[in-house]
Amino acid sequence: MSLASVWNIARRDVPIPVNSPTELLSEKHATFILKYGKSDNLFEYIMSEHLRVSGLYWCITALDILGKKDESDMDLMLQVINEAKNDDGGYGAAKGHASHILHTLCAVQVLLTLDRMDLIDAESLVQFVKSLQQEDGSFHGTPEGWFFLSS
Repeated sequence: MSLASVWNIARRDVPIPVNSPTELLSEKHATFILKYGKSDNLFEYIMSEHLRVSGLYWCITALDILGKKDESDMDLMLQVINEAKNDDGGYGAAKGHASHILHTLCAVQVLLTLDRMDLIDAESLVQFVKSLQQEDGSFHGTPEGWFFLSS
């Protein structure tokens, strides 16, 4: 199978009706994102705990692009980020999860987007990231060298 045929499969995966909206429905997107996570007792919310910090990054970035960042619950986001911070200077996927370079990046990006870099202990963060660097310049995801560490 050629690469071109793979691209064609991807283009035809969802039929789009002719009368579909052609403009971005910004308000509907923002409303959906702002509502997401408000019901923390839903099955989907509980089962997506391993995506909590990454999800915050995705949501706040989308809201920022839509010009709706200021409508977000900053206190809740900061609480989630602070709870995900670990003693080693990194951030886990959520409270109680081991630090991982991916979630550390997402946490830093959220704090940068919220203009709250003052909450980052730069020295311990740098030490955490440096501890993950290998001799060839690449990085492990966790101090143990695993890409993913479940809690």
